[in-house]
Amino acid sequence: SSGINAEYGHCSCEIRHFTFDQELIIAATTDKKLLFIDQKKELPSHSMAVEDPVNFIWLYGARFLTGDSAGLLKEWDLPSGALLRTLHGHMAEIYCIQANKNQIFTSSFDGSLKIWYLSDLKQEDPPDN
Repeated sequence: SSGINAEYGHCSCEIRHFTFDQELIIAATTDKKLLFIDQKKELPSHSMAVEDPVNFIWLYGARFLTGDSAGLLKEWDLPSGALLRTLHGHMAEIYCIQANKNQIFTSSFDGSLKIWYLSDLKQEDPPDN
């Protein structure tokens, strides 16, 4: 069995959470990065810095969602890595994201469970800067 080392460049880091599909693994690290790992090569293809530590990732098609330690749910474009939108709703860090075909569920250390509707995510809200 082979393993994927969380080393990338000169930085060795701990994995906080990961998700995957048939070709790609996205891993959130303790040093506030997202690693994009090619499953076939078993090597990181690139990394991306994020503002707050990511606790949970959910991958769907050409987009992915992150739940972070600031309590923000962020939607990203997978091919470009661009932040599409930031959704506010939790007062503490998000520690879980689950979904079905119509809804996204997030839970937080603030004790809340939020339901986000995918149809609402399709609205063109500008991302926070």
